[in-house]
Amino acid sequence: MVGEQDCLLLSDSGTPPGRLTCRCSLYAITCATRSEFRTPPTDSRATFLHLNLYWGIIGSSLRGPLVMMARKVDAPWGTEMRLATATSPGSRSSKAMSLDNISRIRAPSTQTFWRKYLWVHRPVVIRNLYAGQPIAKVQSWADVDRHFGGIDLRVSKNYYDCYGKAIQQYRCTLRDYHRLTEDDPSTPYFCIEQAAPRTLTRYYRIPECARVPNTDTIRRDFFVAAKGLTSSIHFDGDQRHVLLTQVSGRKRVVLIHPRYAKRLLPVDHFCATAFQNYSEREKKRFLKYFHAYETVLNPGDTVYIPKLWWHYTEYLDFGMTFNVRFGRTPYDQLLATLPRHYYLQNISLRLVNDRTGATLDGDVIDQIFRAYFSDYPSPAVRRDKMVELYGRLYRRLCPDSLQGTYISRDFDPALPATEKKVRKQYNPVPFRQQSGNGPITAWQRRVLADWLSEEPRPSRRLWTFLGYNLNRPDELTELGALKLIALYRAKAWWRMRERAA
Repeated sequence: MVGEQDCLLLSDSGTPPGRLTCRCSLYAITCATRSEFRTPPTDSRATFLHLNLYWGIIGSSLRGPLVMMARKVDAPWGTEMRLATATSPGSRSSKAMSLDNISRIRAPSTQTFWRKYLWVHRPVVIRNLYAGQPIAKVQSWADVDRHFGGIDLRVSKNYYDCYGKAIQQYRCTLRDYHRLTEDDPSTPYFCIEQAAPRTLTRYYRIPECARVPNTDTIRRDFFVAAKGLTSSIHFDGDQRHVLLTQVSGRKRVVLIHPRYAKRLLPVDHFCATAFQNYSEREKKRFLKYFHAYETVLNPGDTVYIPKLWWHYTEYLDFGMTFNVRFGRTPYDQLLATLPRHYYLQNISLRLVNDRTGATLDGDVIDQIFRAYFSDYPSPAVRRDKMVELYGRLYRRLCPDSLQGTYISRDFDPALPATEKKVRKQYNPVPFRQQSGNGPITAWQRRVLADWLSEEPRPSRRLWTFLGYNLNRPDELTELGALKLIALYRAKAWWRMRERAA
């Protein structure tokens, strides 16, 4: 039974936080959100790969089951199937897939890892990367409970199920969350991503292969979830390579190269398809269609996820995972300040040299930021202009990525789904002069001076790497100043997140 320890409600909706007991809040809400879930008949020969493309987007606003008309190969038109909406516990998966096509190796030397995997963006599973360290002795739930049971968790539903809504988070200890999952195995709540506390990080050292020259601070997060919970197919827009390590339990990981983004019908950085709701047969066909990588992580296994790759995870047991998110080059940091889009996802891979951190095409980066900071009548117009520019650059720079149209603009689920985010993401302080070549403004000078005083050494290294003269800030153009201010604000956000953790 779940203990009566207080849980703090953390809501993004503006509602004042309230004190709720674990059993009366998280457990009750878990039961209240449960609904009947019925899948299409397993003996049907129909292909449902894209039947539920709009399920998670449109269905999230419906309260009852979403009725769709489909046709079996051997059935007349009008055969009705009743599919669950996004309010169903669809973040749970049934059987496990079994491609297992990612190479498994022993811990390599730093130079070998960089040469064979990091610089060529090749996924790999590393066995016992943390051998000889305290974390290697933590493998079962009993071990996790003994060492980390008191860690404070913030649990919520899958981001996919909450897209476009305020995400409500509930606070409890890891031990109490495990008790909740035993009492209610169907709970949709889990710790999706949280900054790793000192209680955890003191058990392992950052691998030397993650300490890449000319990069910023390495980030470390951890995850905890019940058996069957999943994170939907998505990519991370922070431009970081990742080492994902399984502490306890087993976790299935699926990786898809960015070049196949068009087939995924992206919405922001999510795949519109509710892959977690597919049958086992559909999942296998789906992964082969995308030439996906797939593996199962056992305790002690670490998978390398190249930056900007699409990924999906599924907990085969109650499990705990942590990651090491590599530092980024200055140009990666700069590109990460832009709103996420699958065009930019692919373009970014052609703009930065992972070996040296230098830009491969500074003119393209300036062209993108010039469009972003230009003055437009509304954020929606700015978004449309940016996507138009991205499209031209994508066709020119990414010939090996999928080209052509996979969905008409009139039916693009990304447009209505991201409408609220557009007003926030595409609303920067614009140029005072449309060209962006005008002199730096007094406000820009003050903001950059604050950054130099707060972080003198990191900011100076960053400025120098990007080619700006610290001794002559007045020579900066508005374009250069606004790019630096975007970096400064992104760093301030991360500092605030770390303090909260």
